[in-house]
Amino acid sequence: MRIEVTGRQLEVTPALKSFVEEKVNKLKRFIDDIEEVHAILSVEKYRQIAEITVKARHLVLTGKEETSDMYTSISEVVDKLEKQARRSKEKIIDRKRKEERTGSPKEEGGEGFPQVVRMERIELKPMTVEEAALQLSFSRDNFLVFRNSESDKINVIYRLKDGNFGLITPEG
Repeated sequence: MRIEVTGRQLEVTPALKSFVEEKVNKLKRFIDDIEEVHAILSVEKYRQIAEITVKARHLVLTGKEETSDMYTSISEVVDKLEKQARRSKEKIIDRKRKEERTGSPKEEGGEGFPQVVRMERIELKPMTVEEAALQLSFSRDNFLVFRNSESDKINVIYRLKDGNFGLITPEG
């Protein structure tokens, strides 16, 4: 890991450099492959600003903090970076857990095709299109499958985004 500390309107003392190194080493708990760290320490009137960029193999973290004390600024910006790193690591862990729970489609021989994950049986009630539209208007569902009493065929009535209904009827 390469650590570079730059000072703007500030001379970077060995104590400041070692403090930055010490604080950045805390990030190794969350990021294994840190390649480069660049810290920019600057002073503007009464503000002490610390800006740190951490580059890892698949991740770039940046943070900036300003206080009246440089050491406090460095500590606070490293705390921000630690939160970012923790969130990133949790995302990766959650993604792996989700893959383990559901299994990837390629592992199950599905070759990437969607699978039926829920099946529901319904009782087909004979009704007219108007009755089906009325029943769907009182329901939270977006569609209703019913047997059309006029043609004795299975139909689907569905709710459109504008509030109207659409009807699917089989041919033949």
